[in-house]
Parts: sequence; C-alpha cells; structure tokens
Amino acid sequence: MAISGDLATWVGSAGTWAALGAAIYAGRAAFHLLRVEQQRDLEQEQDRRSAQASGVAGWTGFQPDTDLLSSMALPPDAAYPDVYLINSSRLPVYDLRLYLWVDFQDGPLLWQIRAAVPPTLQPVKVSSFLGAREHEAAVMARVTGVSLAFRDAEGNCWQRSRDGLLHQVPPSEHQRRTVRDGGESVVAVHVDAVCPPPLS
Repeated sequence: MAISGDLATWVGSAGTWAALGAAIYAGRAAFHLLRVEQQRDLEQEQDRRSAQASGVAGWTGFQPDTDLLSSMALPPDAAYPDVYLINSSRLPVYDLRLYLWVDFQDGPLLWQIRAAVPPTLQPVKVSSFLGAREHEAAVMARVTGVSLAFRDAEGNCWQRSRDGLLHQVPPSEHQRRTVRDGGESVVAVHVDAVCPPPLS
C-alpha cells in the first residue's frame, strides 16, 4: 500500500510539473505574440504618420557643363541645373525649406523657404533664372544635390536628405535649419553667405 501511495504522489507531482511547464510555455508564447503585435502596431503607426511625407521630394535634373556654356551663345539661365519639387500627397505641406548641396562647400546652403506647397500631380521646376545676380547664378551652376525639410498637415517635421531618405525630425531641429546627411546633422548656411567660384 505504501508503494501505491508513493506512486500516486509521484504521478500527481509529475502532473503538476507538466502543467507548470505548459503554463510557462504558454506564457512565453503569449509574451512573444504580444511583442510581435506591438511591433506591427508601431510599424503601422509609423507608416500612417509618414504616408503624407513620403509623397514629398526634391531633386536635380540636368547638370550643365559651364565650360561648354561659356563657349556657346546660350542664355544665362542655361547655367542653372533643373531643380524639381513634388508633393504627391493629398494635403499641402508647410514651412518647406529647400537646401542645395554644391561642389565647392561641404555643407548645405539654404536656398528657398516656401510657406506652403499644395499637392501637385506632376513635378514642378522650382529653379528659375529670374534676373538672378551673378552670385546666385554661380551657386546654382554648381549644384550637386537637394535636401528639403517641411511640416506635414499633422504638424510632424520631416527631412528628405540628398540621398532620398526620409527622416522624421523634432521641431527644434527643423527650426535650427540643420540638415541630416550620412547620419549627422549639419547646420545650413544661407546661400547669400557663401562666396562661390566665378563661372568660367
């Protein structure tokens, strides 16, 4: 009788341990599932937040050969590369700043500030000669890239770096006019504050 009692105790004890193991396994699985769900929710929220911003971009087109331009009878505005801007979202963006990257300076140059940019179906050329001074023409002729910063309709601040990557930035960074480039934030200089080499 003592043996059967010990066996019953052992079986009951093994059942308890098995139930405890199953509960621990179920708890770990539930915790893992919760983390996966939270990650998915975060990604969906980020996608929702960046949906408007992902439709805003700026880039350069034709890069002129200034030596060729100087030897041909072309109008002065031919020295400008084409700079394009698009807002393919359904809402306007605000406080947009266009930054130029040029071949004679390491950092970006603040070029244009626009209070609002409405939605556009096609890219809009934003560079124009408009009787620009020689100084600005010399800057524009040496553009190698464009960055931009803006606020979306929900008040979130964004930057698109010259390599096309989109970054959400704090409002303080937007106000300081810093530009993200290769993991760093670089303070922009106003285009009028630089001394470009003269057009050849």
